[in-house]
Amino acid sequence: MNNLSAQAEDKQFLIPDSGKHALIRHEFDLAYSGGTVSNLVFSNKGISVDRADIDMNLPSGEYLSEEVTTTFDAKELVLTWNASVPQDTWLEITFRVKGEGEGWSEWYDMGLWGNKTPQLRVTEDMVYGPLKVDIFKAGRDFRLIQYRIRFYGSEVKGFPLLKSVTLCYTKPAEDALLRLMEPPRGQTVSLPVPWLSQFRYEDVEDMDMMIAGVCAPTSVTMVMKFLGKPVRVREIAQSAFDPVAQIHGNWAFLTATAANHGLRAWVQRFHTWHQVRRFVEKATPVIISVAYSKGSFSNEPEAASEGHLMVVRGFTRSGDVIVNNPGTAFREKGDGVVYKWQELGMAFFGHGGVGIIITK
Repeated sequence: MNNLSAQAEDKQFLIPDSGKHALIRHEFDLAYSGGTVSNLVFSNKGISVDRADIDMNLPSGEYLSEEVTTTFDAKELVLTWNASVPQDTWLEITFRVKGEGEGWSEWYDMGLWGNKTPQLRVTEDMVYGPLKVDIFKAGRDFRLIQYRIRFYGSEVKGFPLLKSVTLCYTKPAEDALLRLMEPPRGQTVSLPVPWLSQFRYEDVEDMDMMIAGVCAPTSVTMVMKFLGKPVRVREIAQSAFDPVAQIHGNWAFLTATAANHGLRAWVQRFHTWHQVRRFVEKATPVIISVAYSKGSFSNEPEAASEGHLMVVRGFTRSGDVIVNNPGTAFREKGDGVVYKWQELGMAFFGHGGVGIIITK
């Protein structure tokens, strides 16, 4: 852009600042071996149970991460994991944080991955505030993160295999802060991601799920099909169902579901469309979380949502965004629909810039 001052006056180029983000990935199947283990072993496949010494009245093993120091004062955290979890086995995932000059928080409970029985979770701390299902929004800054994962299984059923853990932490921007953004121009790219609808029975195959809302598992299914996994929306929704929150859209459970099918998946937050475009140009669609009010989109003036997931599959030469939107029953309105980059940017970055990445 040649005249920044002139364009700064044009509101279409001013996009909500999603904050400052950082990503830490502990990939145990790629030789990361930090932290301490109890009755567990590291291998080139990940962390698994050492079966020689197991008390069936206790967890089969426990992994405790190192104390991870953030590179800036953070206030939000999304923790996700990749694991192979045989039927009737599970992982217990907890984490805690610590501010500079402060004590550690309670251990926040992300849930029992693999166990569909509702369990009480510790999701509140008097100092640091609440864990809201899948995103931690602290009441004060923190500079240290530590997580703990317990393994449950048996010689008969088998044991989970932990492959990786991803920490996405954030310092939110000040309220109503806007930033000047350029359109993500370049050669037109559109990945052949198959479109599915959360409102068509032939796609979801479960009326209760359709009523409850399954934009998240429908979006994940589209990407998994693109990556060669012959999965169905109902299957992904059942696997990713959070029995405590009673939702199919828990981000951590969605990434864990994709990983249980042999893929890599994590949550990442974005500052700009250029970051998203780089993934798409490498044949990786990005599932984005958006919120928007009526009149936000010129091509869908009646649409509104407090929270919705859709798949970014491409970009036009001018930088507009090509999307597979599961939130319609009509192919012409959902399959490769083009949104103006400014309009979708308000809905995406204004909602935190949260994206789900799934790759081989």
